[in-house]
Amino acid sequence: MSKNKLEYIHGFSEIEQERLLFQNQVLSPLIYENIDLNPYNRIQEIGCGVGAQMIEMLNRFPHIHITGVDISDVQVGKARLNLQHSNIDPSRYELHCMDITQAHALSKEFEAVVMIWVLEHVSNDLEILSAAKDHLISNGQLFLTEVYNDSLGFFPPLDDVLSHWYKMNAFQKSIGGNGNIGIELGSILKKLNFRNIEIKPYPILYDTTKLELRTEFFEYWISLMESGSKTMIDLNKIQSSEWEKVKNQLIQVSRNEEAVFFYNFIQAFAFK
Repeated sequence: MSKNKLEYIHGFSEIEQERLLFQNQVLSPLIYENIDLNPYNRIQEIGCGVGAQMIEMLNRFPHIHITGVDISDVQVGKARLNLQHSNIDPSRYELHCMDITQAHALSKEFEAVVMIWVLEHVSNDLEILSAAKDHLISNGQLFLTEVYNDSLGFFPPLDDVLSHWYKMNAFQKSIGGNGNIGIELGSILKKLNFRNIEIKPYPILYDTTKLELRTEFFEYWISLMESGSKTMIDLNKIQSSEWEKVKNQLIQVSRNEEAVFFYNFIQAFAFK
């Protein structure tokens, strides 16, 4: 896998890098409800991207040190800038641009490894998780947060939106990704002989009882789909008019007070 090759459906543009920060703002209250790094000091994040999760973890757990690893030099460069602007003590983190499966020079003494929205974008999930296990100390803990894209649903039903969503997922699969990797985590971790495996589905349902959260989530979801759609447009996989139609439907339903948004992501926790 090359360092900036199109294995990432959203690309590496500046707009996408900013979207990742917005994504963290929206999703972090959900993601970290079940992630407790308080018992640990030395953390590795695999697939650190633009550093959004590193900043989140460093702020939530002021005692930890994080080593962030990503295969993209563009993303690592942006992560470095974002961390500098965060005013977090630089002695609390380090960044490396490398393929984690080839990271022989890195320490193998991490107490915890964290991966968030990473495995959906790779074709070698077993190899990456094997490397993650190799980097953990005995009894070290693995934290995974991943997608289950077939779970997406709306009320009123949005058939055109879902059709476009499935087309995006088929495209992601064609470039080596897996938009439903979340439901496979248990069996993958078992194959790698992790211990005490725990799988937690995290359903998100926003309706008229949570209007503020629903509004923010629709804004986030539109930005997510727009990012992937623009990549597909650039590669002539779809016409821009198709995405504009879908986007307008999402905007319209987001203004419907009775609308419901549903999605279910998956978290997995295991020990070496």
